[in-house]
Amino acid sequence: MATDDNVQHGIDDNPHGDGEKGAVLGGVGGAVVGLLAGGPVGAVVGAVAGAAASGVGVAAVDRVDNDNTVSGIGDGATTDANTTVGNMGNNTMGNNTPGVQTGGMTTAGHDTRGITEKAADTMTGDRTDDKTGGTVV
Repeated sequence: MATDDNVQHGIDDNPHGDGEKGAVLGGVGGAVVGLLAGGPVGAVVGAVAGAAASGVGVAAVDRVDNDNTVSGIGDGATTDANTTVGNMGNNTMGNNTPGVQTGGMTTAGHDTRGITEKAADTMTGDRTDDKTGGTVV
């Protein structure tokens, strides 16, 4: 995408090539599980099976999902995660917006932690955004 349109297009902000991305991730996951379950041969079989199944599955879902939300479901669009307060206008991300609600602020600006980092931080008591170094406020 050449310019930022302030819309979060899926989880990686790129609505294109989701089937290929799914195949890569499925191949990596299949290789790891295959290696643990069946050694080197299992890794090869797992990688091929994981890539094929994930690629086909993600491509099928991609035909019907909403590429303008993080979750892929619902109507409308999710405001881009890197949209600043100054250019957001009235497009604040609230709990009525479809998608994954992370949000929040740190001493360095927007809280950029995703769900998994926030979950881990909750368990460990960490109050720092690892990407920006800001303390959660």
